[in-house]
Amino acid sequence: MQRALRVFEDAGAIVEEVHLGFSANHLELGELWCRLIVSSQIEGLDQLKANGIDILRDHPSDLSELHRRWINLVLSASTRDRNRDQLLRTMVYERVQADQISSRVSASPNLSSFTP
Repeated sequence: MQRALRVFEDAGAIVEEVHLGFSANHLELGELWCRLIVSSQIEGLDQLKANGIDILRDHPSDLSELHRRWINLVLSASTRDRNRDQLLRTMVYERVQADQISSRVSASPNLSSFTP
């Protein structure tokens, strides 16, 4: 990341480090990303099932064991768990948006750029 930022600086950009002050650590944010992504994938699996293709029942080996574990985790989540995820997602979104007001371009590692 630092090498990439130096390229921008060498081209004349002003590079400033920004601390967004997230209350969650990197692992928690990564797991949130997985839960949010898997939630939308479950919708797709449900649509396939409604059209006669039940991946989870008939083709479970087409998904990795880790993927199936995430699916089961999301399917078994409580309303409180989902609400907590939405609050954390909103906090990330709002802090990134606040930073965007004062920045023209933001550079960050891949995991930090999930879609809120």
